[in-house]
This record gives sequence, structure tokens and C-alpha cells, in this order.
Amino acid sequence: MVGGDGYRENPTKNANKKNKKKRGGAKRRMTVEQTVAHKSVSEWVFLGSCAAASSVTGPDDDFAVVQTKVLEKLVFDLHSHSICSDGFLSPSKLVERAHQNGVKVLSLTDHDTMSGIPEAMEAARKFGIKIIPGVEISTIFSPRVESGMEEPVHILAYYSSCGPSKLEELEKGSEPDAEEAVQLISETGGVAVLAHPWALKDPVAIIRRLKEAGLHGIEVYRSDGKPAAYSDLADAYGLVKLGGSDFHGRGGHSESNLGSVSLPVLAVHEFLKLARPIWCSAIKEILENYVKDPSEANLELIVKFGRNRVTKGVSPLGCGNELIKQCLSLWLTNEERQNAEFEAIKSTLSHVSINRGGLEAPTRSE
Repeated sequence: MVGGDGYRENPTKNANKKNKKKRGGAKRRMTVEQTVAHKSVSEWVFLGSCAAASSVTGPDDDFAVVQTKVLEKLVFDLHSHSICSDGFLSPSKLVERAHQNGVKVLSLTDHDTMSGIPEAMEAARKFGIKIIPGVEISTIFSPRVESGMEEPVHILAYYSSCGPSKLEELEKGSEPDAEEAVQLISETGGVAVLAHPWALKDPVAIIRRLKEAGLHGIEVYRSDGKPAAYSDLADAYGLVKLGGSDFHGRGGHSESNLGSVSLPVLAVHEFLKLARPIWCSAIKEILENYVKDPSEANLELIVKFGRNRVTKGVSPLGCGNELIKQCLSLWLTNEERQNAEFEAIKSTLSHVSINRGGLEAPTRSE
């Protein structure tokens, strides 16, 4: 075909254009609700990346997640495993793979252990990824009827950057009762989410019982789409809808890759609206314990999942107040930091000196 100005048009190119139009053409514009949700989620994802980052550790710090676009696509993967449980990649290699796949927020949810979180945090500093400390707890669900059979149930727990407020309680006993596990997650400052409900024999009965125990959400979104039945169950029981790749690094076509689950920004927004108050309470509890006993052991509980080495014998933060200000600027939004209870904690710590020796100070990530 020859165009009106004399040049010969490429028919293949034109066909491709037509096919693109048939598949949807231009991107759909965000609704007002989606725009508001994206702004709120972005504020949390990029905490500490701008003014807070430069005022606390200087402009050369590379730990913070750096925002490069106003409406950048935010890819969350809230279910992954490393060699610390049954995965095939180290936590650092897992984070590197997530970065390569465009993931901005990753939750490492190894089975029954959080031992890989510190390594994942350190790797996240290099790749500009935000880490949500998590764990997938193996439990047993026992039906109330005699004829029922016990069934293994996995519960995902998502925590703030401080991790569980009572880590020692979470690390006790093996394969607890499912309802007890949900209660324990709630008591230690976590968000409890039922993993892969499609693998259960009687998901309705299990969801009903776990909701009574304090369940916050269920996995609904998968790389192969959103199973309508589980979305409806989430609506029926007032649960947030989440999802993740459940990546183990085995390879092969049967495994979903990191970042392959399309988690809508509205779903993430609902999750964070639920999680942030829970996490704030856990952070407050951990800081209050330090106020009561400003020991190195309690300081270690604050920085256990994210820290940056400082020279032995040097205390660049100077005192407890400066340390807490740094932590809060990285963990909480401006509105959350202005809470009267956090202000009181900072005031109490303003005269507490920290002689940490070789202890490590917190890094710039959750």
C-alpha cells in the first residue's frame, strides 16, 4: 500500500496497530478511587526516600526505596520462600530476582521461620525494594464434629519493620492449632491471612472458624486469575483480599514467577488500611519496652530486622531520641509520627544515651 505522500506503508506494521487496538488500545485511565488509593500506597512504599532520607542519613544513603515516577506501577508480591525453609534461592538472591521482575514490595514468608528476614533486608537496600517481614505458619485445623478429619492449614503473618512484638512467643511449639495461630499472630502485632484456600477440603468451614478467631484476610489473587468463589468468600466474611506468587525457585513452567500476580492497587490499599494501625501498635509496644528498660537487648529488638553497620565505639545517632526519630521516619507516615503516644516516647528518650559499642543501627527499610 502506498501512502498519500508517496511512501510505501508496511502492511505488517499496520496490522499490528489494528491488533493492538482490538486488544484494548490506549491504557484505561485510573478512577478517582484508584488514584487516591495509589497515592496512599505510594506514600507508604516510599517512606524515607525523600526529605526524611536526606535529613537522617544523608543523600548518599541507598537503602530507601526511590520513587522515580509519579504514577509508577507498584508491584507487590506477598508470598515467597527462600532456602531458610523449602525454597531454592537464598534470601538475597530471592530479592535480586524480585528486583529483576519489577517487584517493588516483597514479603518473605518462609515456613515457620523468620531467620531469612535480616538477609533479605540487607539485599533490599541494594536493589531499592521494600520488605514486609512475614512467615507462613504450618497449623492443624480440627473440625468440631467427630466425623471430621484434621486438615493442615497454612496461615500467613505479615509484620511491621520491627517484626513481631513478642518474637519469642511466635518461635515456640510446632504445628499449632489453626485458631490459636491466628490469635497469636494478632497478639504479636501481625496481620493473619489464610494461604491458598483453594487447596483446602472445606474452605468455608475453615474460613468461618478462623474469622471468629481473628483472621484478617485470605489469598484470592493468583497468577492465573482471581478465583471468583474465594473473592465472594472474602466479601461474605469481611476479609481483605491478597495474593502472591508462592515462589520457591524450583524452576519449570508449573511455578508462578515472582511478581506474576496482579494485585490491584485497591486491594493493597485495603490491606494497608487494616495493617498500618496494627503495625503502629506493635511498634509502640516495642518502643515502650525500651523506654522502661533502655538496654542493648531491647534496642536489639527494635533493629533486629533492619540495620546498617557503624564503626565500633562510634555512636553517630548520639542518644535514644535520635535513634527513635530515625526509626519512626522510616516506618511511619508523618500523620502516624505525630501521634501523641509516639511524641511521648520520643520525649522520654530525649535524655537516654546509647552506649552500643559494636551494635548495629537500623537501616532505611521496612
